[in-house]
Amino acid sequence: MDLRLAGNQRSSTTRHALQPITDGLLNTAGIVGGFRVLDLYCGRGDLSFSLAERVGETGSVVGIDPSADVIEAARERATKGGYTNVKFHHASIEHFCTSTRFDAVVCRHVISGLREPVAFLRAAARLVRNRGIVAVHEMDASRGIRSTPPIPDLRAVDDIIGRTLDRLGVLPDAGGRLVDLFDEAGLPLPALSAQSIVSSGLDGAAFALTASLLTSLLPYLTRDDVETLQIATLEHRLRQSALQLLSQVEFVPQVCAWVRIN
Repeated sequence: MDLRLAGNQRSSTTRHALQPITDGLLNTAGIVGGFRVLDLYCGRGDLSFSLAERVGETGSVVGIDPSADVIEAARERATKGGYTNVKFHHASIEHFCTSTRFDAVVCRHVISGLREPVAFLRAAARLVRNRGIVAVHEMDASRGIRSTPPIPDLRAVDDIIGRTLDRLGVLPDAGGRLVDLFDEAGLPLPALSAQSIVSSGLDGAAFALTASLLTSLLPYLTRDDVETLQIATLEHRLRQSALQLLSQVEFVPQVCAWVRIN
């Protein structure tokens, strides 16, 4: 089973924190109006809707996800939002059947939660037309969530995340090894960029992202870890600690890569 770390429901704070980084990737990769774009493992459609606005009426977006529940939620959001150039399909990348070859295939926070990321990248490349684009926004969870001065609760959180990812056998450091993964998948070496999301207690982005990451891991945590974390109040507690300690908190690095397929 594939394990995606970002979760399917994000707060507006986390969406707003991630989107400028993704936008930088899409701008650099040259994804523009009129493009046909595939959003892999789209969740509730946050990235799909952003792409729909980017490609405009002359373009189109398809989002796929192996979770029927999140696809239903994405379809409802599309209807409420009046998006006519987005379609959502319940499918994994292995079972997605289409005669269309896309101008670009994108994903966000997917590869770091996969047990077979190379196979995923190969499948993604097969869905792109000649000279089309594969673009990924990833994270490197192996570098941890840092705070200066240290926040004790955040250290415990970081330890639990690390132990859980090790136990699941996924690639928490996927964002730090995209060159190797692209090469192993038979793709050209990608263009790369990286950015960090840094917060004080007055800015909730890093704390919301931390809570989102842990929520996505909730089914895989031990009972002791769940009791330790108290996830329902975690974001608020971390933010209050940052205010009291005057801490600067840096969420795990966000790494983007894109390549044009020959």
